[in-house]
Amino acid sequence: MLTGLNAGTYPITATDANGCSVSTSVTLYQPNANHCCFTTSNPNAGSNIASQSNIILLPNTQVSSLTAANLLSNYGSGGVIQGKKFYIDGILTIDADLTLDACDIWFTPFSQIIVQGGNTLTLNNTNLSASCDWWVGIEVQQAQNKVSSTGGSINRAIVGIHASQDAIVELDGTTWNEIGQAGIIFATMNTTSYTGYVKNCQFNSTGLQPNSITTQHGILIRDAVHLNLGNTNAGNHFDGVRCGISINNAAPINSTIVLYDNTFENIHAPLYQTNLSTQEQEIVNHTYLEDQGTAIFANFNMTQNAMLQTNNLFVDHLGTPSQNMVQCDRGIVTIGSNTQITNQKLDNCLLGIMCHSPFKRKYYLQKIKLKMLTWELSYLATMTLVL
Repeated sequence: MLTGLNAGTYPITATDANGCSVSTSVTLYQPNANHCCFTTSNPNAGSNIASQSNIILLPNTQVSSLTAANLLSNYGSGGVIQGKKFYIDGILTIDADLTLDACDIWFTPFSQIIVQGGNTLTLNNTNLSASCDWWVGIEVQQAQNKVSSTGGSINRAIVGIHASQDAIVELDGTTWNEIGQAGIIFATMNTTSYTGYVKNCQFNSTGLQPNSITTQHGILIRDAVHLNLGNTNAGNHFDGVRCGISINNAAPINSTIVLYDNTFENIHAPLYQTNLSTQEQEIVNHTYLEDQGTAIFANFNMTQNAMLQTNNLFVDHLGTPSQNMVQCDRGIVTIGSNTQITNQKLDNCLLGIMCHSPFKRKYYLQKIKLKMLTWELSYLATMTLVL
């Protein structure tokens, strides 16, 4: 065993008793100093991860600038990096199309991935995790940039994926674990025919993150003109987050949000989790302008300008109703939108469905099963109601 070697490439030759030999080389990398956590709630953090076998610390002497092009030139082929373990300290810029296939990557605090320059980041069965308490997550802006993920997981990020200005995300079968603010944020999505999708994904939170923080939102939508989440055979599942899907339009825009086959369980606000009578009082007195404790929350802006906008929320499930929402403080709360809810089953929720608007809106509810609810339906609006 050799110890005390500096960073560099070393030739190795092994010779047996018969004079047969084989030669190879080993490269030792010099990481930045900041590759450990001094204090952390993650037992696998810092030097414990960095000391794993076959892990590559970045940046290093070969990759001093954290870009996709540099990673590919050293560790990839044909735009693909396969089966690698990376420990990243810094901002990884996706300046070339990059596919990470069956990789495991850990990030130090304040580290993140930024997709730019008209490029695509593709994740195939790849796991992205924090080395310490949190990492920042993936940021992608504008329609020419894309993040695609199939399988794999995103763990302990402040925001898993932050997509804005019509950036494309194509997500299928990916799992989000112990996220801080939101698994996915869609912001300022102005296109009327958005082609991205989120299906067959899971958003999990057990409250075991740093400081016992529970994921605030599975998916958070801010000012989106058109989005489809889930589809008719592969919805998404939300478990233990404060709010499953939250829609908040600050600007008065025409907006259509379609939610297919999404399921929710254990969705609770941070207050009054064990005292049912207090929960009931909270339900009665709630202003319903907060999304916490709600499976699906949609606030389409109630300003005077919003009265002139056409806002639509569609919530559907293919076939007969199944248990879409179980053990939630509130099932569906809509504010200021035309609403169509079909084939939903709500079980053991404090409030089933609430529709509220100061303007005339249409509410279409069909094939809804409500079981063991404290309050089933509530309407506060000038409305056309179809049951």
